[in-house]
Amino acid sequence: MRLVRAMFIPGLILLACAPASGAPAADRALYEEARQAILEMRWKEADAALGRLLESRPDGAYADDALYWRGFARAEGGDCGSAYEDLSLLEERYAGSPRAAAGRVLRVRCAGILLAADSADPRRADYARLIAAATRSDTLSARLSAAEVLLGADPVEGARALRALAPTLEDRSLLDVLLDRHFGASAAVARPADPARPLGPANAVILVRRPAGVDALGVAEALRATRDDSGSSYGAAARAAIERALDDIRRAMENAEDGDGPEVSRVVHVEDSEIHLYRGSGETVRILVLDRARGYQDSNVRVFFERGDQQAEMGAREAERMAEGGDTRVMGPRALTFVGSSLALIRLDLGAVAGLGGKR
Repeated sequence: MRLVRAMFIPGLILLACAPASGAPAADRALYEEARQAILEMRWKEADAALGRLLESRPDGAYADDALYWRGFARAEGGDCGSAYEDLSLLEERYAGSPRAAAGRVLRVRCAGILLAADSADPRRADYARLIAAATRSDTLSARLSAAEVLLGADPVEGARALRALAPTLEDRSLLDVLLDRHFGASAAVARPADPARPLGPANAVILVRRPAGVDALGVAEALRATRDDSGSSYGAAARAAIERALDDIRRAMENAEDGDGPEVSRVVHVEDSEIHLYRGSGETVRILVLDRARGYQDSNVRVFFERGDQQAEMGAREAERMAEGGDTRVMGPRALTFVGSSLALIRLDLGAVAGLGGKR
């Protein structure tokens, strides 16, 4: 996946400033070769030239520049994993470098892409922590850039970060540009809660554009917003946009049923019972409605959890308390999110499932 070049190319004029006038001629020649390749967007050639420079002079006068621009070239060439390693090394070794601030911004953007790319990447938690921390530190523009990345990588946390940042912006046009880029002409969009997994009722967040930033709604909340005219804080246009976002989830369900993509979260029906099933991050959660005719009652819902050798069974009320309190001693955060949304769906007498196209 390519980065948005318009956000980084203006910085290329910095290449004209040689880091040290007394650097050996061979180093300057390799640096100039890499500079020309980057200006002409020949990313592999730039990567190779900077690699030779770093190999021959790992601690030379050009080392911090070479790490940054090799990370840049690798990210633009689609290798965000290697770019992330270069930029991590830049921050570790050269925190005071003039390239450090730009390196952090680029590293955060690489982390967002990597977080969405592979659900089995063991460093996903590190990527998430880096992005979240970047929304609370550094310059305002860097924080806003990190919040935009977070909105794509973790919509719920991204919405929170934007709402926290919005009051600090003297120029609200910055926020409008960011939201235009994310929402386009829509007032609401459906996004996977975990972008590394397919969109579906158990892995969906509906983002709603608001004057103060973004609201992040679960499926059950979104359904209530479209159906409750008197109690909803959304106007008719926003409710219509939320309904269109729900349509996108319906279509995602249909595509999954047709076998067009992998399905890791789904609703299946067994006889007169209903099971909400989630698989992800090495976890499996099953929420079983014992007797559909009885609807939502604590005694009518059981939650089963498995992770490796760990197994647990609990009632609906206990599972709901864990989900609401963010208690991850048994289930991971993604599983807790799934449990919270699924129990909310069940509480609507299973009508929400039918409203999304599920069988009754």
